[in-house]
Amino acid sequence: MMIFRKVVLLLLTSCLFCGPACADEGVVNSVSYIPFPTPTTLRVRQLDDSYENMALKADIEAALKAAGFRIAEESNLILNFGTRDEIGAWSMTGRRSIIFLKSKVGSDGAENALAQVNIFDSDRGALLNKGQRRNGTSITTPSSYRIDFDIAQTTTGKQLWQGWAISDLAGASDGRTLVRRMVPTIVDTLGKTVRQKRFELRE
Repeated sequence: MMIFRKVVLLLLTSCLFCGPACADEGVVNSVSYIPFPTPTTLRVRQLDDSYENMALKADIEAALKAAGFRIAEESNLILNFGTRDEIGAWSMTGRRSIIFLKSKVGSDGAENALAQVNIFDSDRGALLNKGQRRNGTSITTPSSYRIDFDIAQTTTGKQLWQGWAISDLAGASDGRTLVRRMVPTIVDTLGKTVRQKRFELRE
């Protein structure tokens, strides 16, 4: 019984102190194919010429310089980067449902319609009651953002290193802010192999 109480207390403590801090996290992965000296001179190139990526290029170059790398327009090593986003899913909660309509095609080819009346639902509400839930929207899958890096030799085209970082849109105000906060961590992994490493997003 004492062990059970300790486990429950530990879980409650985790929930209390792991709210925003745990939300402001990401996961980084990287693979080193061919070793190269770091820091070194790099040319930075965006795979998409969107306004957001053009602005992000300046942030990446600043993070590289802070880590000791040199930036040059002519270099044997080129760092390519790109961003992707996956919009989350939402569901309506608490909406009172009274009639359900179904339709299907029968064996004779005719379309058969079926109507069902929801009489009572203590949770969402039905014909005879309003239910206990409030109407609203709940997030079932949060939006996530990803930034991809790779380093290749310009002379041979060989890929030396690849890395990517992913985070859910939770504490950040928008996707661009979220991606910018992932940049310093993924710069730290240049030339290294990292597997499923969790990190806190940096301001």
